[in-house]
Amino acid sequence: MGCNKCTHPTCPHSLIKNDVCPCQSDSCNGQMVLDATSAPRWKLSCNECNFVSTFTDIIKGVTISVGEFCESEDCNTCILKIEFRENQNKKPLEGCILCDEEIMGLLEN
Repeated sequence: MGCNKCTHPTCPHSLIKNDVCPCQSDSCNGQMVLDATSAPRWKLSCNECNFVSTFTDIIKGVTISVGEFCESEDCNTCILKIEFRENQNKKPLEGCILCDEEIMGLLEN
């Protein structure tokens, strides 16, 4: 079993620690998982199919805001904290990858 399916409660690479939202690929029941080992090219990958979303290369870091979820109706996606590389002169963002237009614009499918 890969880390993106593991439910071990204390492992920093497990599904429990890195689950972000349901897979956005049609007819897939998987979960999009933040790949904590993908730095510096941060990505979210499905733990069931081959769907991958990669953050643009201007991103320095991506973390999950523990216990914080999107407040949009029926969304319930984990809130991500996104840090930009120093040369971008941008403040960090926090938001939902499914509801926040600015964050959606940082992902490539």
